[in-house]
Amino acid sequence: MRKLFLIALLAGALRAAVIQGTVVENQTGHPVARANVVLEPVAGFSGPRKATRTNLSGFFSFTALPAGAYVLTASRTGFATIQYGQKQWKSAGTPIPVAENDSYTVSLRLPRFGAIVGTVLDENDVGLPDFPVLAYRNTRPPQVAGSARADERGIFRIFGLPPGSYLVRSAAKQYDDATYLPTFAKETLTLEQAFPFQVEMDRDVERADVRPIMGRLFTFTVGVTTVPPGLPVTITFASDMGRETVQAGSHTFGPMPAGTYEIYSQAPLDRRPGFQEDYRKVNVNRNDSIGVVTREAPDAQVSFAGGPGDIGAIQVLARRHDLAGPGPTEVLRLNDGRVHLGLGPWQLAIQPNPGFVVSGFSGPGYQRPDGRSDGWNDIVVGISPPAIKFTLSSNPGAVHGTVKAGGEPAIGAPVFLEPVDLDPARRLSDTFVTRTDLQGQYQFSGLTPGNYRLLASFEYSAPDPVAMSSARTTQVRIELAKDTQQDLDLYVIP
Repeated sequence: MRKLFLIALLAGALRAAVIQGTVVENQTGHPVARANVVLEPVAGFSGPRKATRTNLSGFFSFTALPAGAYVLTASRTGFATIQYGQKQWKSAGTPIPVAENDSYTVSLRLPRFGAIVGTVLDENDVGLPDFPVLAYRNTRPPQVAGSARADERGIFRIFGLPPGSYLVRSAAKQYDDATYLPTFAKETLTLEQAFPFQVEMDRDVERADVRPIMGRLFTFTVGVTTVPPGLPVTITFASDMGRETVQAGSHTFGPMPAGTYEIYSQAPLDRRPGFQEDYRKVNVNRNDSIGVVTREAPDAQVSFAGGPGDIGAIQVLARRHDLAGPGPTEVLRLNDGRVHLGLGPWQLAIQPNPGFVVSGFSGPGYQRPDGRSDGWNDIVVGISPPAIKFTLSSNPGAVHGTVKAGGEPAIGAPVFLEPVDLDPARRLSDTFVTRTDLQGQYQFSGLTPGNYRLLASFEYSAPDPVAMSSARTTQVRIELAKDTQQDLDLYVIP
């Protein structure tokens, strides 16, 4: 069968095929108009990448296609993105093989994300109106995934949640007659005792009720003095449940429960480039205030040892890493090796590049936790000029092989590569991913030496470490300047 397909592919390269179909709503079957549909060729042949939108009847069509194998993806705002052939939301799509003059018709069903529904209740099970409620991804620290405000009956609905485990928490709230602490469902103040809710696609998790606990809340006022006074100030207040940023020289944060918080204050220098800053941790257990005077903060000096001669190919990534967890990732713009990093904790990494790997790192406050430097590296920037150094190697490792299913090469199969000796919290992504070509072959290059595990399967689109641990993976050791061959069998969940 595969030989006949390849013969048809080569013989029909100058003739045209058609892939067409409809996009419908998963639950109702109603046509989805204006959905974005993308057609991408499987690696190994030069077919075109095409995109279109469905018409009012949910119909789309790709014509004049060279024979080959294609991955078809559909998306629209308010729905989850899906690929043709997925078994379930977290699995990968299967390629569509077309020979000369083939006409392939498909139907794509777009599911909606899940939601969490509940009621904010007082001590007598009466709904509390206008109460803010947040959903957090069940991680450590938790990450805000969505929010809502209860209606006049105390009912809330947090929507747009991908499948997974979530925690629900009411925010701090003051009424004229009562004060409520931030409280997790079901009625606890501690993260460890919070009740997890499992969200699924196209479904509402109901009865996620919250009973906020009454208690004392506090305010904390931050006043910032710049040199000279009156310069514009940005203040960020961070806790293990999130961040709040304001543009003001003085601001009162809260009401909030007692706990530990981090404060970042930043202002520009007067009449010259640069910043003046302050960073500190505070313990809040009463209504309090603090006055800070910002100081000039020096730029960091970033250097590279080894690696490519053209340092323009190196992209340095950075993100804040405070009590709230990792912040947004940014690409640093180096000016003669210099860049400004605000005071406090940061994480730095190098964007993966097939031409080199990170073999070493040094920086202020850095401790090497697992012997690898190719992930996020933690530093603490103080008032002294920070010196940051990446050691690079231009002889990365690689791994390649063939994926087979039933003795035949698997075309367009997803292949995942996980660095098992790199702490998951330090990884730039849980896994590297590619797809096999028309001969069932895959290749990963630009790899740091270490221990990895491989998995070839349509069962996942982006498996996390838990999924990789439960699947039938293959262990492989990557070494510098060596391209290791490792053939794989396609994994299917029994």
